[in-house]
Amino acid sequence: MQNNNKRTMYTLFLLGLAGPVYGDVATFVGVGFHSAQNQWSECTGISDSTGMVSGTTKGSGSPGETQGFYWTKAGGMVAIGNPPLSVGSPFGGAHDISGDGFVLAGTTKFDGLSSAGFNYNIFTGFTPLAPTVQSSLAEAFAINGDGTISVGETRHGGYVGALSHTEATLWLDDGTTQGHGLGLFPGGTLSTALGVSRNGKVVVGEASRAVEEGMTAFRWDDINGFVSLGDLPGGYHFSRANAASEDGAKIVGYGTVSFNSAGFSVDHRACYWDSAGVHELPNLPGSTGITEATDITPDGQTMVGWARYLATNVPVIWDDVHGVRNLYEVMIQAGVDMSSWGLGFATAVSADGKTIVGYGYRGNPSVREGWVCTLP
Repeated sequence: MQNNNKRTMYTLFLLGLAGPVYGDVATFVGVGFHSAQNQWSECTGISDSTGMVSGTTKGSGSPGETQGFYWTKAGGMVAIGNPPLSVGSPFGGAHDISGDGFVLAGTTKFDGLSSAGFNYNIFTGFTPLAPTVQSSLAEAFAINGDGTISVGETRHGGYVGALSHTEATLWLDDGTTQGHGLGLFPGGTLSTALGVSRNGKVVVGEASRAVEEGMTAFRWDDINGFVSLGDLPGGYHFSRANAASEDGAKIVGYGTVSFNSAGFSVDHRACYWDSAGVHELPNLPGSTGITEATDITPDGQTMVGWARYLATNVPVIWDDVHGVRNLYEVMIQAGVDMSSWGLGFATAVSADGKTIVGYGYRGNPSVREGWVCTLP
């Protein structure tokens, strides 16, 4: 009962900090920077209801070490720094935030190539997800709805040698740094977990298999293990799964539809997988460029990502009502001034599909800045 009361108090605190998440008016807001000297930021995650956003920015030093942050409409950007380490000078970033807005998941890198995943609770601070020692090679990329499960990868056997391989990894919120390796496909040497369903039961990502030339998108659960999701027809086999719906029934990412004579992917398209197989998502009208879906709402009705369009990249939203839309054009049509924004990518969407985050370039000279977009 005390834990429930504590969580309720935290939720009320977050709601007060966040302020109104969206209203009847469309908005497109840059989140700014931690340092005026090193103007660089990107948003990569958003909570389900509190409007808490996660991302990465640069510090004030030279060359400006990257670090995670959380942002709210009312409180602005709060940089979290990096966890204390016994070796090296850390730099890193926050890749995702739990649905309840309490916990950020990310990676800190140190001592050259070494790295360790972390969770950051906005009330209690850092919890390492791998030993912060010189031999550590681990990263955390995503976190589930209540912040109890994080996923990413662990590198075993160093970067070279017969024993070297990367394994998709799952960490539980149990106070330890030990991750649980999810394994590999037969004959494969690499698997990376890039997303996890809100309920924490389905993990998605990319992995290698001996039977295919490139990488394949996968779905994992503790009953079926690794299952290849396959690829779009027509290309060198290279697909990736980035995110899953609440129960993992719908998964988004990209597949490859063509390749050059050397066998390299030159055209990948946003797609989703369900029980009926793989489905290519529509491209923007008049465009045949590459696209990618990066996130999906828990109910599977709205997806976001980016598309190559008119010699630049633009953030994109897909839903059953409107089909595919250029998010910049949606804002312009709603009366929002987008004249200073260029190249852009949508990285995450809130549970109700109303708030989208990402990053783009704006100004002259242009700087990379994270943004938060709210639909009317």
